[in-house]
Amino acid sequence: MTIDASDWSETDQAAGYSLPARYFYDAEVFERERERIFMRSWHLVAHRNELREPGAFVTQDIFDQSVLVISGRDGQLRAFHNVCQHRGNRLLQARRGRSPVVTCPYHAWTYALDGSLRGAPCTAQMAQFRRADHALKSVRVETFGSFVFVNLDPSAKPVAAMAPEADAQLRRFLPDLDELELVEEVDVPVAANWKVIQENSIEGYHFEYSGPAHRELVQLIDFSGYRLEPRGEYWTY
Repeated sequence: MTIDASDWSETDQAAGYSLPARYFYDAEVFERERERIFMRSWHLVAHRNELREPGAFVTQDIFDQSVLVISGRDGQLRAFHNVCQHRGNRLLQARRGRSPVVTCPYHAWTYALDGSLRGAPCTAQMAQFRRADHALKSVRVETFGSFVFVNLDPSAKPVAAMAPEADAQLRRFLPDLDELELVEEVDVPVAANWKVIQENSIEGYHFEYSGPAHRELVQLIDFSGYRLEPRGEYWTY
């Protein structure tokens, strides 16, 4: 399928009009977005402080894919597809936790913290079976500004290359960035296309002019001096 936005002109954009309607409900458009955007983007999954101890882990679902990020005994963070190499069973169900090894709940295949296969019951008699051939499949993982990101695209541009100087910008407002601790995590599902959420979050129309929404936010932010500044592949204000 070819996505053609030729019916959406620069004039429409300057006038504040959104994309044509089908870009918000067409399943084929969404499937292309899934493959071209979400499966190639960096996803924030944790703060580095959550993963200080060996065996500390977080899991993250990206559509039908599940990613496991775990801290090794050497202090290195590694990310893997959260899938056993035997029958494809999901290894860890919890969002976060800590475990000395990763054991599949189906047939008890056990993996070390570096993703190598440590134990596979009843395989000793298999002459051609080599544990080294059945390690967990790696996923790109990077730490930037003390936050941990994963990307399912092995050729993705590094976060630091996408957002040069963003770390310094963050630390201007959050000097204790490295010391943050997770207090609570709350998921808020919204029954809307993701582009509607993004547009709504950056437009500011519904609170900038003292409308009925977000009155408390209006009191906290000086919108007269609020400006978004494009910096290549990221924005600052």
